[in-house]
Amino acid sequence: MPEVIPPPRPAPPVIARPIVPDQQPTPQRAPDLATAAQEPPPNLSFSDRTNLRCSFTTSTSLSYDRGNGSNGLGKLRGNLGCSGNITDDLSLRFSLVEYADHSQQEDFDPDFTYAFNYRVSDTINIGYSNYGGRYDDGLLDALADGNLRASFTLPKFTLPNGRSIACRSGLGLPNPIDSSVSLSCGYSVTDKLRIGATANLYFPGEQGEFDPDYSYTASYRISDDWQLSYNNYSNNRFPWNRGESPGPGLSGGSLSVTYSFDF
Repeated sequence: MPEVIPPPRPAPPVIARPIVPDQQPTPQRAPDLATAAQEPPPNLSFSDRTNLRCSFTTSTSLSYDRGNGSNGLGKLRGNLGCSGNITDDLSLRFSLVEYADHSQQEDFDPDFTYAFNYRVSDTINIGYSNYGGRYDDGLLDALADGNLRASFTLPKFTLPNGRSIACRSGLGLPNPIDSSVSLSCGYSVTDKLRIGATANLYFPGEQGEFDPDYSYTASYRISDDWQLSYNNYSNNRFPWNRGESPGPGLSGGSLSVTYSFDF
């Protein structure tokens, strides 16, 4: 969600001070550049240097098989995640996931996730991420089991109402054939409501049974710190490509509430 930036406050009027006839203003000495260069940089805190920001999210699936022939809300999860800058161009996101009922955690449900992002230029980013980390696999193995992708920021498309659609394309590395080519777009309906969608294109014979054709999200910013979201990353399929295990549609998503904070 783009943050709402308040309009700049008007500068106070400049009132010229009268000059006494027999008194001239004292000339101001130009700053000594050599002295200024030797001055130490401001003593920034760790959070200021890294732009550290964290959030706590609680979410629940809308469609969960309770084992008694009925579906409903289930798989309540808590997620504590933080993001920050390692360098000016390298950033890291990391999160820990906990389940209210561990018996509901599936083999593909993560214990933790992480994502590194390196900004090559204003339009090109290289990311290495793993959204399915499990403690059972060992921490080192899980860290080495990530996916490398490149993403490209596309020019914004401006709508007649003055708002714009921001899009980004991505492909897997080092061999794009092993992964999908994606196109993700986001649109701010209002200053608080934002929607997004991602379409995936697979090379012939490379789409797995549970690889979706698309995913979609919607979020509403309640305040600067609180956000309500709907996310659907289930096995969504186009009508001409249903596959053997298509997702359940809207009920395959999840609802979440996020509280964000910084230091």
